Amino acid sequence: MDLTRPGFRHDVCSAIHPLAKASPFLQSLPLNEHGLEWIQPEIPLAHPLDDRPAGALFRSLQKTVGYLGKDGNSYHKLVKPFVRHWEELLPDILAPFTSFPTIPC
Repeated sequence: MDLTRPGFRHDVCSAIHPLAKASPFLQSLPLNEHGLEWIQPEIPLAHPLDDRPAGALFRSLQKTVGYLGKDGNSYHKLVKPFVRHWEELLPDILAPFTSFPTIPC
């Protein structure tokens, strides 16, 4: 769908797919028997910038850190605790928001 300019494609609401794949309920359904195949892009998120190359997040934290150049170490420090504790955070992420979970650093 072209939302901003012709030729720029947008997948509206596509951010739900990673959480759908992690959903215990959806994992319990035999969706593969109906042809569902989860695929993962190498770069799941990119944001165009006017005066420099687009910002991009890769599936690999290390690859993202390398891509971000001088900002990579700050990004690593911010994101690493979430990556390290993903399994512990997942139930809170999938639950209705009532408060923000805390993670040990």
